[in-house]
Amino acid sequence: MDAVLKPARLFSRLFEREKKPEVVDYSRYGRFLDSMDASEPDYDVTRLVVDICDEALIVTEKRVILLSKIKALDEKLYELRHYTCLGGEDISRIRDLLSRFANLTEKRRELRAQLDASERSLGYLAELEGDAPAAVVQIQEAEEKQRAFKRDLGYLEGEKSDLEFQAARLLRARTFIRSFTVIVCVCFGTGAALLAAACAALGVPVLAETLTLIGISAAFVGLLYAFSRRAEFAAALNVKKRKRAVELINKKTVLYAHYTNFLNYEYRKFKVRSGEMLKNNIEDFAEFRRLTARLDAVRTVLYETETEIETFLKNKDLYNPLFSIDKLNQIYSGENSEEHFHRLTEDKERAAAELDLLNRRHEALWEVLVDLSEKDGDRDSAIKRILKRYIEDVGAMMQ
Repeated sequence: MDAVLKPARLFSRLFEREKKPEVVDYSRYGRFLDSMDASEPDYDVTRLVVDICDEALIVTEKRVILLSKIKALDEKLYELRHYTCLGGEDISRIRDLLSRFANLTEKRRELRAQLDASERSLGYLAELEGDAPAAVVQIQEAEEKQRAFKRDLGYLEGEKSDLEFQAARLLRARTFIRSFTVIVCVCFGTGAALLAAACAALGVPVLAETLTLIGISAAFVGLLYAFSRRAEFAAALNVKKRKRAVELINKKTVLYAHYTNFLNYEYRKFKVRSGEMLKNNIEDFAEFRRLTARLDAVRTVLYETETEIETFLKNKDLYNPLFSIDKLNQIYSGENSEEHFHRLTEDKERAAAELDLLNRRHEALWEVLVDLSEKDGDRDSAIKRILKRYIEDVGAMMQ
């Protein structure tokens, strides 16, 4: 038993000055002791293997964490390695180029937003730009004529309504005159007959009275006839006026429909609601052209700046096609990036030193485990199973 435990004592003396590992309440390999009795000869050795494997696994976890940390530091240091290759003037130069690129990118974004808003409403004018100026004149003239015809139609419709109302009044007047004439004639005839009968019965001569009555009747009938003729003349004139009004309404309706259809076609063609709107769109399209020219100029300068940045980095042997402009901005944006580079270098050195210590510690633990395994002759012993499980856990952890 002393021969078996001797490597463990050596291990303890080797690391007695180093910081002891964390004490954990849970042992990952303690379950292998559940099937053993404390009185068994191999129990103490197996218990030692369990403790060493627990400690080695903790050391491996720390190694994995440190390896990840060193890898992340290497990536950051690779990004910041420019500060080891560039002088103060070079760094100022690259920062100026990146600042210019950022400003141009923002300007391009603003112009692109303005163009997107204008392109949705004015993009169609690119194909109709040659027809638009003449169409503005035609549309405005058609709109004036359409308004004039609409105004005339309203006036003629009013005249037609007045004439129809007048015709109805004349018809009632003519009917009344005819009825009144008949009534007057009947009344005068009846009065003449009664007068003649009365005079004959009384033996009074009635020639003069009869002639007077006949004269009054004739004058009255003549007056009614004159009114009737005047009403008929007015009715005939009313018919002519209404006919003329209908003809003018039909004619102006056709012209109004013609200009309305023309305007609807032009409105759909140019996607506007009036000639004034089309005129404004033409002016806005000219501004759209200017914005497009400005955007092209910005894109050209932006490309030249990007090329200049790439050329500068290639000349300094710092060009990396995987680095975007945004990545370069992150590298050179900070005022204290060079200090950050040296600070990361120190962090990496400390992490590497700690990793070296953990590697040596793990090597010592592993030597003890190998020695204990070799001294254990049973191939299916608890020690062999513990080591197998430990190797699997370390393999899964290192993936």
